[in-house]
Amino acid sequence: MKNSFHFDDFWIFGIFCNFLSNIVNLNLVTLFDLIGSGVSGKVKTAYGYEAIYGTAAVFHILAMVYGFFFIKDSHYIRSRKGMMPNNSSAAELTKENSSKTAAPKVNFSAIFNLRNIIESFKVAFRKREGGIRHIVIILMGLFGMYQFSNGIANININYAKKKFVWNTTDEFTETWSIVQSFSTGANLFAIGFIMPIMTQVLKLRDLSITAICVTSSLLGVTTILLAHKWEYLLLAYALRMFSDVVTVGIRSALTKIVGANDVGKVCWTKIK
Repeated sequence: MKNSFHFDDFWIFGIFCNFLSNIVNLNLVTLFDLIGSGVSGKVKTAYGYEAIYGTAAVFHILAMVYGFFFIKDSHYIRSRKGMMPNNSSAAELTKENSSKTAAPKVNFSAIFNLRNIIESFKVAFRKREGGIRHIVIILMGLFGMYQFSNGIANININYAKKKFVWNTTDEFTETWSIVQSFSTGANLFAIGFIMPIMTQVLKLRDLSITAICVTSSLLGVTTILLAHKWEYLLLAYALRMFSDVVTVGIRSALTKIVGANDVGKVCWTKIK
């Protein structure tokens, strides 16, 4: 019997590999957040708040020790092992060698310069080719409005406490940790699996993805508002799985519109 392998199997396998890659690389922190949120309620009930904060303090200390004493710059590692620099490092090295004039030193007066603030605001109102200045203003307004709506994160716990009936504080703590863990897992699934499909397979535009993300956030918030049982919070966070990436599409669109030399681009699109 002959094995048949169609083209569709290739892109499905590619999406799956992309999903695993995102979990291992970009979303590793989110994955640990998912696990930590899920077990925190049980740990608090069994050992108290001291176990939660004590464990967090120990991991912070271990991270600092590891960062200071064990992490080495890749340039030194490659040089010690006689390895060729990667493409980005080689490009930087070539650029440095070809530069005849030394770059000016950065001082505090250059960082805390009021001109940077003024230039940041000028980005929004600067005349641009094709008359697209209003698009930049609208995108920046949408960015600001969404950041303002993130304030719901500060009242979610109090809302859940008063909205639903809980027999004990420990019951609420354990249930809420499960809800938060589910929310993190939904975000991880959206970013690691669905987003690659929208960008690589469906080839959706940045603002189309942004519209989907805003709709996702709206459905989630509405479900939270109308919920009469805590179980509906799981549905709400499933619908709201794209809420954390709303600004990604906006920043991506702004990156393509705003010039590379505009100071305000750093502020609004978070380009490093």
